[in-house]
Amino acid sequence: RFYADSDDGVRVWVDDALIVDGWQDQSRPNTRTGDVILSARQHTVTVEYYEHGGGASVHVWWQPLDDYALWDGEYFANRQFEGSPVMVRGDAAIDFDWGTGPPVSWMPDDDFAVRWTREVVFPAGCYRFAVQADDGVRFWLDQSLLIDKWEDMDYELHHIGTCLQGAHTLRLEYYEHTGSARVRFWWGLDPGDNLPPAYPGLSGGAATTSTSSTGGTTAATSSTSTAPAVDPWQAAYFDNPDLRGEPVMTREETRLSHDWGWGSPGAALPPDGFSARWEQPIAFERGMYRFVTVSDDGVRLWVDGRLLIDAWQPMRGQRQKVVWLSAGEHVVRLEYYEESGAVQVRLTWQRLPGKK
Repeated sequence: RFYADSDDGVRVWVDDALIVDGWQDQSRPNTRTGDVILSARQHTVTVEYYEHGGGASVHVWWQPLDDYALWDGEYFANRQFEGSPVMVRGDAAIDFDWGTGPPVSWMPDDDFAVRWTREVVFPAGCYRFAVQADDGVRFWLDQSLLIDKWEDMDYELHHIGTCLQGAHTLRLEYYEHTGSARVRFWWGLDPGDNLPPAYPGLSGGAATTSTSSTGGTTAATSSTSTAPAVDPWQAAYFDNPDLRGEPVMTREETRLSHDWGWGSPGAALPPDGFSARWEQPIAFERGMYRFVTVSDDGVRLWVDGRLLIDAWQPMRGQRQKVVWLSAGEHVVRLEYYEESGAVQVRLTWQRLPGKK
């Protein structure tokens, strides 16, 4: 998938095929995308750009799309879904706590909206869908509006049950008005008695679903790990953003999921300009895994000394990487630094089905 964000016009060609066509006057932020299947060889990428008046900027990037289902996330800088989304990305799960900040730095802190869409194949059964949000949410199953709470809320839980089978399109719309911005969505087999399905993230993982090799979806499971770690994370904190010198604080942590607001992890650390490293040997089953980081600011993720995610820069958002792991113990290491503003870092993963 190729992305282009520009002021003004931009066109992206791959091997003489026009992939992104935004040849018009426009201002940032805006994000246009185009998908193309590429073989394993060298390809020619051509970017054409023109500037008419006002600001002059262009940003083009791309990422591989794997075979596993992601939510198509469209992020808007208003609550009405007006105009084009300012960001389009694939989200592994809808489980976000942005605090009082935006999903990414170029969006507003308040008055934004997100639309997530995904197709899922369900085995025959009765399911219950649940959403918890601050502020408003709407949930569609195909063209049927099942949950309609398009109003300011303080992280309220809403759920509904239905019986279904086969392929269905799920769509969740969310808006943030003011204050905290939180939303999570999940589903599972209907437990009956008008109760919501168990939330899969209680142990710290993001809400995800497991999909069979034929595409069928089973009850939601935690993405923290298919083989939960027994040992805690070995955490080391540094009073500089570069992991230099000796740590000023070390401790064991059972979860790698932190939101310190605008503060610091401890009295020995400043609220800005610090860094941290977490490391742990973890037993994995054989298979393909998706690792997901959510952070403000930079992160780097290693597995067995191999750098999987490299986002060592001021940022607020999500990064992910799919990797094959053999059965046995693997050393997972996450490094993080905080530049300024909000302080948040989280690591989750899930084993992807159908690839063993």
